[in-house]
Amino acid sequence: MDFLQIDNFIRAIIESAVVIVVFAIVKSIYDCILNHFLNKKYNLSGEYITRYEDIINGEKKMFTAPAKLKQKGNTIEGETRFPYDKDRDWILKGTISKEKFINGYMKMLISIFMVMGIFS
Repeated sequence: MDFLQIDNFIRAIIESAVVIVVFAIVKSIYDCILNHFLNKKYNLSGEYITRYEDIINGEKKMFTAPAKLKQKGNTIEGETRFPYDKDRDWILKGTISKEKFINGYMKMLISIFMVMGIFS
């Protein structure tokens, strides 16, 4: 009787593991297909010029910097690199909303302090 209970327990664990693996494979395939269609729909990967404002000596000033973005589905990731000031490089991470807006956050690549901001 004990041997049958152990055998059933092991079989249940193996069946559960198989179901988990199959589910993970199906979800991975679904995510790949969805990302493929979203990448074609929005096609945002590429190089851009960003505009931002900063306060220098108490005055607001507008600046530009190159940004390189990669899209994966509805997720956007990239970097803004400043050729003249490496201490100001930023990492960008965002998502495309259902309303077709990009919202996200940015943080400094090299910083002693944790400096973050938001973009849209």
